[in-house]
Amino acid sequence: MRWTWAAILSALMPAPAAAQTTPYTIYDETADGWAIARRTDGCFMHKIYGGPGATALTLFHSADGSSVPLTLMVSSPNWAVREGDTVAYRFELVGTTGQWSGPIRTLQDAERGVVSLNLAQPDARDLLDAFAHASRLDLYRDGRIAERLILPGGGGAIGRLRDCLTTFPRRDAAPIVAAGNPGASGVSHANA
Repeated sequence: MRWTWAAILSALMPAPAAAQTTPYTIYDETADGWAIARRTDGCFMHKIYGGPGATALTLFHSADGSSVPLTLMVSSPNWAVREGDTVAYRFELVGTTGQWSGPIRTLQDAERGVVSLNLAQPDARDLLDAFAHASRLDLYRDGRIAERLILPGGGGAIGRLRDCLTTFPRRDAAPIVAAGNPGASGVSHANA
């Protein structure tokens, strides 16, 4: 199964909203395979990794003043949780500036290969800053490594995500946008 933008957008929306289609436009694409997209309520950065399962990594930042503005999501059809099972996941960003580790997220029953973490401020800003300097994202399942995703051009993609957020008339996302634009090299600025 190949993860499409529609599947990613549906997975990030609350259940009642998932049934409707939310339009998006591609804001930019980087040389390292990151796609930045703009939706009416925020911006995404997204990358699909090759190999078995075609793992997808998505960061969504809301621009609508949400109290929980950032969602980190990793998905693979190989991670489906069987009915009645409970699985614990943890994210860890590894890079030259140290490590960032998210809280453990427990998934049960109906989760279908999507692991997500929603972050409020200041944790959202901390994650974006750590992501911009990270060399990889490790995902642990029940304490064992489930996926190791290399993040080439992640800093540039974070910069373009922040640029995308500045296109909104409301500045509710200003604390994250103001954090800077690290790693802009290696990015194709087709829409700049």
